[in-house]
Amino acid sequence: MRRTLQWLLPLAALALLALVGHDFAASRLDPERRRAPALPVLPENIQAQAQSWNWSQTSGEATRIEVSADDFAQAARGAGADLTGVILRIHRDGEAAFDRVESQAMRLLASGELFSEGETRISIGVPEDAGGPPSAVVVTSGVTFRPDESSARTDRALEYRFAGGSGSSVGAVYDAGSGQVELLSHVRILQDGHGSAASRSTVTAGALRYLDKGGRVELSGGARIERGPVWLQCSSAVLRLESGRLRRVDGTEATAGEVRPEREARFEAASMQADLDQQGLLERVEGRGEASFRAEEGGQQLEVSSGVLLLRFGPVADRPGTSLRSVSARDHAIATLMPGDSGLRSTLKSEALRLHFSPLSRQAQRVETLARGSLRHILADGSGPTGTLDADRIELLLEESGQPRSVAAAGRVALEQPSGTSGGGLLRTWSDTLEAQLDPETAGIESLLQQGGFRFEDLDSRGSASRARFEPTGGVLKLEGDAMVDRAGTTLSAETISVDRDSGKLQAEGSVTGSVEAASGDSAGPEAPRLFSGDAPLFFAAGRLVSDPGPGLVQYLKGARLWQSGSRLDAGTIQISQQTGLVTAQAGVAADWAEAGDEEGESGPPTRVRADRMVYADSTGAARFSGSVEFRRGTMLVSADVLTTALGTGEESDMDAVAEGSVRIADPPDGSGTRGFGDKAEFGATRSEIILTGEPARIVAADGTRSEGASLTYRPLDASLLLLGRDGDRAYTQRPLP
Repeated sequence: MRRTLQWLLPLAALALLALVGHDFAASRLDPERRRAPALPVLPENIQAQAQSWNWSQTSGEATRIEVSADDFAQAARGAGADLTGVILRIHRDGEAAFDRVESQAMRLLASGELFSEGETRISIGVPEDAGGPPSAVVVTSGVTFRPDESSARTDRALEYRFAGGSGSSVGAVYDAGSGQVELLSHVRILQDGHGSAASRSTVTAGALRYLDKGGRVELSGGARIERGPVWLQCSSAVLRLESGRLRRVDGTEATAGEVRPEREARFEAASMQADLDQQGLLERVEGRGEASFRAEEGGQQLEVSSGVLLLRFGPVADRPGTSLRSVSARDHAIATLMPGDSGLRSTLKSEALRLHFSPLSRQAQRVETLARGSLRHILADGSGPTGTLDADRIELLLEESGQPRSVAAAGRVALEQPSGTSGGGLLRTWSDTLEAQLDPETAGIESLLQQGGFRFEDLDSRGSASRARFEPTGGVLKLEGDAMVDRAGTTLSAETISVDRDSGKLQAEGSVTGSVEAASGDSAGPEAPRLFSGDAPLFFAAGRLVSDPGPGLVQYLKGARLWQSGSRLDAGTIQISQQTGLVTAQAGVAADWAEAGDEEGESGPPTRVRADRMVYADSTGAARFSGSVEFRRGTMLVSADVLTTALGTGEESDMDAVAEGSVRIADPPDGSGTRGFGDKAEFGATRSEIILTGEPARIVAADGTRSEGASLTYRPLDASLLLLGRDGDRAYTQRPLP
């Protein structure tokens, strides 16, 4: 990136302008600096005419000025003389060179001025031994020399050549006393560039003024510098020199640019200041007042605008010159990045920002804000995703092509991006810090980590956590550390929660707790089944939760519990299918619920079931328990292999519970009262009775009375017993002796 902003380097060519003016006038003619008078002064009382006229002035043994003319004639009237074929030689002390002025005719006026009407040729730095060309040659006409003021002036065109270039202007003024040179109009300087087209320079200006005191060169009336494919244009400019070297340029209404097949750049500002080091290499350029910088190279396009724009340059190892290292902008700074033909546009806004450039690739590789800023991604045609990031500090890393690679942010981070769900909308997140890897084609997030007080909102969902990660596959948002999600009537807390933004699938791990509103519809948890009726919310707890709205499944794993008012269901795992209306519980199932109340609103005795497995059908309101079933109702304990009972509000039946397989009944559970044995027991819902069947069924009363039969009906409320035979079998009752 040695010449990334080479379009600014032609400013150095303005030093040549000062050098030409200096050599042309001040350094050669200034009597204070060279200790030689500006021009010879002929005695006023001479009235004569001569040929091959010569005049000289000496200082010690050295000749200072020599004047020769082919003809000399005193004016007919007044003090004055006409000289033809004039040659002036002005010698330099201690130098083997002199300056030579040639004119076909000069007139010495009574005022002491010397005027050359025709062509005047000034050769600067002519070797004394005539062994080489002069360092510069100036050709003009209509020159007025004023020896008393050590000045010269012409209003006519002048041309000059110097080593490696040439120049011209219309009108010039030189004042040796003040060390000031002025080129009055149509200033033009050409530098050959040692035969290289890329290094040839052209300087044009409306006017130029050089002040030897302070080393100041002023350009006015519009100045333009071109060097190969680069150029600089100012309404006016001031160049400052130190020891003959250009060190600073101040310009107004400045515009600069570079156009090459592989790159293009442009800089604009209401005012501009450029600083160069002691070797004349560019160090910094500062623009103020609606300043802007635009560059395009290798597919990377960038634009920067602000109230103040600062470009810094630095040396490059093993390469001559300097290259752009950074661009700093402040006061409503805006940086826009447009990589290649992707149509992606990334815009970074802040009160202050900085772009860092690679010295090798010449391209921006990092952009950072120095105050609170905003980053936005959007496709140019508006069809792609948009996203906005706000933070106290933002850093954007770029690929070589200019495509965004990663983003880091800190301090009051606020991110807004497309939701990614079928319902559209925006996902909004907040945190203390953010780190993201970006897809350079879509500006979408490939991976994201937000830490410190993370919060999010997405359509009807919101949540929080200590930190959050976003995984691009499936659009998964993973909350970690005190995670919480509130979505569609469901509140969920866990150590970690993962939300698939595309499918809506949710997974929670570690100390999962939450609640579901009575009529929540599509939610993270289930819509409360009729197993749990009423308007109260359904609460849940588990070690792990999986909710998948696709198949309509909600799974509570690693020790699950659902409860509502006086009803509760515990199991190793609980699964709810919203499509089939089935609730399945396994491993250590424990169900407790309150019986329906009577006409006065008093609730019945609690019912409890313990089993290995439970399947509840919401359509019938019936639950089937299996595997080591224990059924408690009031003071009664029933053991069986299978128990089917009505837990919800299904169709009415004479029997609200049926126990099958190795049925055992104890009332009370400690066996001190009535006990029953059979293959099947049916519990009546309306008559508060139990029908026990078996081969045979047996009921043993508290006093030891034993009854056997194929079918026994027992009414616990009045302790009555009905014995029925079956298919001719007899029923028996045996009472113990008193």
